[in-house]
Amino acid sequence: IRDRVSTQSTGDFLLLTMLSTKRTIEYGDTVIMYGGFQNINMVTLEEGKMFDNKRGHFGHDSIVGKKYGDKIDSRSGAVSGSLTVLPVSSGLWTLSCQRRTEILYVPDISLILLRLELQPGSIVVESGTGTGSLSTHILNAIANTGHLYTFEFHKQRAEAAEKTFKQHKMDHLVTVTCRDVCKDGFGLEEGVSNAAFLDLPSPWLAISSAKKILKQCGSLCSFSPCIEQVQKTCEAMRENNFSDITTIECLERPWDVSVTYFSNPTENPPKQKNNLPKKRKRVLNRKEGVLVMKPVVEVRGHTGYLTFAQKKSL
Repeated sequence: IRDRVSTQSTGDFLLLTMLSTKRTIEYGDTVIMYGGFQNINMVTLEEGKMFDNKRGHFGHDSIVGKKYGDKIDSRSGAVSGSLTVLPVSSGLWTLSCQRRTEILYVPDISLILLRLELQPGSIVVESGTGTGSLSTHILNAIANTGHLYTFEFHKQRAEAAEKTFKQHKMDHLVTVTCRDVCKDGFGLEEGVSNAAFLDLPSPWLAISSAKKILKQCGSLCSFSPCIEQVQKTCEAMRENNFSDITTIECLERPWDVSVTYFSNPTENPPKQKNNLPKKRKRVLNRKEGVLVMKPVVEVRGHTGYLTFAQKKSL
């Protein structure tokens, strides 16, 4: 893990995804305690504190001074195990964050970043900050010279998101505003944004405002869980002269890959007196396994519909 760490310059300091590039862990750092896909926890280290997990009890003091990628053994107790300490990436943050609202997951987020063509230096407008899952991925995509303007109508959620960005040292790349864009618009200069994203109960009410802040040929994406919302949004996009309107439902189907050992029949089975072969014995070959792939039965189903469109050039 340490060998694959990449850094990006941001002027006064460096960013490692959502943390600084220092390899040695210190008090005040936020880290991921990783024990498997279903055992991912985000912890801010404080002196004298303890992190309790089904793998055991882990003292914050025992983590400080270690390097990212090290395994941390639990203290002696009824449960004994170990966890791997990792830096906070946007993907791990999505899986471990405390959800204030329903969040977008990696399959939808990946498609959004690709279709909006986000890159370093892009100016992005987002409405519906929520927990900030998508926001963190956008910030990683547009760093180090881009900027995100994110809007949330709920005051407490806006304040919590702003606190999260400061905690992860990304606040210089984002401006959080508490505002109802459906009623009041975005309040930004016209043609300032390369892309816009809407995650609203009534996104069709914000389409005209989104058109104003987009540059020529800028991209727009709207996320809606219900097809009736999509229909109204598409109608509003056509009325505002958007082109290339496309709606996509992104479904993930993970596969399980494992080694399985099968019973193999013996060669040349002995014959009976009547010259009829005996039934073949089943012999378990434990030395040579077979790689088996099968789809996971329990998967995350429908999350929502992604509607993409482009502002026409003059």
